[in-house]
Formats: sequence, C-alpha cells, structure tokens
Amino acid sequence: MYQVNLSLASCFGNQFACGDGSCQPLEYRCNKRKDCLDGSDEQDCGLVELDSSYVKDYSPPSDNEGEKFHISLRVSIYSFLKLSETDFLSSMQFQVHLSWKDARVNFNHLTEDLQKNILTEEEKSSIWIPVIVFHNTQEKMLSKIDIKSTLLVERKGGHRLSPVSQPWKSYQYDGHKNDLHYFHTYSTNFQCDFLLYSYPFDTQECYMIFSLPTNLINLVEIDLKTADYLGDKQLSQFTVDDYHIVKNYTEKELPQGSQVIKFVLKRRFLYQVVTVYIPTFCLLIIMHTTHYYPMKDFEASVMVALTGMLVMTTLLLNVSNNLPPTNYIKLIDVWMLFGMVNPFFDIILHAIVGYYHERVLIWEVLCTHHMQIKQKSLPKKLFSFRRESQLMVEKTTDGSMANCTSSGAKPHFGRGCPRSSCRSPRASSSWCTG
Repeated sequence: MYQVNLSLASCFGNQFACGDGSCQPLEYRCNKRKDCLDGSDEQDCGLVELDSSYVKDYSPPSDNEGEKFHISLRVSIYSFLKLSETDFLSSMQFQVHLSWKDARVNFNHLTEDLQKNILTEEEKSSIWIPVIVFHNTQEKMLSKIDIKSTLLVERKGGHRLSPVSQPWKSYQYDGHKNDLHYFHTYSTNFQCDFLLYSYPFDTQECYMIFSLPTNLINLVEIDLKTADYLGDKQLSQFTVDDYHIVKNYTEKELPQGSQVIKFVLKRRFLYQVVTVYIPTFCLLIIMHTTHYYPMKDFEASVMVALTGMLVMTTLLLNVSNNLPPTNYIKLIDVWMLFGMVNPFFDIILHAIVGYYHERVLIWEVLCTHHMQIKQKSLPKKLFSFRRESQLMVEKTTDGSMANCTSSGAKPHFGRGCPRSSCRSPRASSSWCTG
C-alpha cells in the first residue's frame, strides 16, 4: 500500500504552486532564495535522485558497448612549494578537476550557476566518484573524497518535468547529458630524479604521473585534457622553462592508461657562481702569485698554498653537504678538485725550486772561494813561467840552434828546430820538435 501526497493548484505548466497556493516560475524552485512567502520553494531541494538499482561501488557503464568508461582530467598547478635535490622530491600545490557523466543518476533543480549546483556531503557519499592514483608519490597517494573536495553538476540540458509522484513540481535532468565535476586541491610531494652531472649549470625534468587503481584499469580510462601552470616561473633555485603533457611516455614502465605532465626546470646558477666559483677563482690567483715571491720568502709561499688548499677543502665539503651523494662526479666537483690539487703542485714546485736554488748558492760560494785562491797563486806561476822560458832560450842558443841552422831547418823559439832536422847528439832532447 502506497501513500502519495498530491498538491492541487491552478498554476501553468512552467510554474509551481507554493504552500499557500500562489504560483512561481519553475526556475525559482530551489534557487537558494526564498520566493514563496511560506518558503516552500526551498523545501525538498535535493539535487541527486537515485533509483533502487543504483550501486555506488560500480563504475557507470560506457555509452558504447565494448569501450571503457571515459573520465576527463584537468590539472591546474598553482606553485612549486619545494624542490629538494637531497630528497629527490618536488613539492607542488595543484588542483585536480575530474568530469564524467553517470547515466544512472537523475538531477533536480539545476541552475546555470554552478555554485548553486554543489552536492551536499550526504549526496557525495551516495554516488560513485572516480579515484585516481598519484603514481610517482612516495606512497602512491589516492585522490580524496572529503570535506575539502567539491562535487557539482553542470547543467547542459535534457530536462523534463518531474513525475506526478513527487509532491513538488520541478525540472529533472538526465545524468547522461549533464556533467559531474570533482574539484580538490592537494599539496603533495612527487618523486623527481635529479641528474646532477652538470651541476650547477644543469637542467632538470620532473613529472606528475596520474594512473587508475588496479580494479578500474580495465573498466575506466583517463583523458588528460589540459595542464596549466599558474604560479611564478622564477623560483628560488630554478626557472620553469617548459611544461607539457607527454602522450607517449616510455622512460619508465607505467600502468596502462597513465597520464604524464612534464616540467623542464633550468637552474639559476648565479648563487653558486657568487658563493663558490668567484671566491675559489680569486683564491687560485692569490696562490699563483706566490711563484713571484722572493726565494727568501719560501716559507710564506708554502703557507699561502697550504691555507688555500684547506679553504678549498672546506668549500668542497660545504657544497657536498647540500647535494645528495652520487656515484658520479659533478661539474662543480671537477672545479673544486682542481682547486685542491693546484696548491698541492704549487707546494711541490716551491720545494723543487728552493732545493735547486740552494744548490746554486753552494756552487757560487765554492767557485768564488776557488777563484780567490787562484788569484793569490797566479803571480808566482807567472814568475816561474818566465824563468823557465829564459832558461830554454839560453839552452837553444848554446848548441841546438847551430845544428838547426846548418841543416837548413827553421828553428822554433824556445824549443829548437824540428826533430827530423837535428843532427846533433842532442836530437833526442825535448827541445827538438818534429
């Protein structure tokens, strides 16, 4: 036995009857404004109408048999909250917008103003809402249906008058012609593989990957319509150089139907240039000037090189602490290692130059001393040489010169005539040359 309440009024087809019998246009029914004096136009204003066969755990059927149910996805990225190379994370604030049609649901009292078509918490919990997976988050986070999420209906047409079984006349809208929209804002950490080979002159690529739960992969498909970045492109460490939807993502194996958004981030390297490269370059110049110090300042040159080496080591450790440990050498590591090795070779060079400089000084002292001794003995040697020369002249004058002359040979002063021309018994003496 059923009981149905009927309202009797003399209103036109495009009007509804208030509780006091007055008539109002059907567009005023449940418009969040009191138009009837008794307020009856704002009674029984539920938007969702479900039949007894509706099961919220099942996804809606597709319009075409054999095809997957279609869901549209739109993502609006508001800002990058944090980019961490040490944790390999990119933290973003973004809004997920899902839209779909559910032919099993009928809607009442829809208006052109979307803000008046928002479903209540009770209505949200009564219908099927798609769930997506943020695939490259640490815990593969799922989209949420909570008090922060908004679910509304967009009126597109297909209305008809409500059945007479309803106590109040209203327009009713078919679910397969009017879209359901889901909105939720998230602040989530996505994994980002920072490749630091060229740090700090590097360009990074970070991704947002959306997929479906395992139980929906064969039933539902996601179509990523748009991806909009609404934040400031000049970040503290990076510049958002580009972002776009990747249709054929092949770098990693992903679940079927995954949707990918790619961000290209260029590092702003001025900070590293000012705090690392310029100080170390100036330090290298200072260490190089020690090659022009006098040799008497050898100890000062070595101390400057050692101090520079310690400062370079401290800077290298400071830079390394702000970066993740990697099994490859970064560009900044090459520069810092060069800065550490350079003073090491400076010290070796100073030691070699100092050693040979000391050897040269010793040889100079020895040579000077030897020359002084030679200069003192030179007059005695000259007197002895003159005396010997005089004796030789006297000997040749006594006999050897005559023998040379009789043989027709030309005598040599101080030595006599050639040995072959000497006929005298003295021919064998040392004063004959030949």
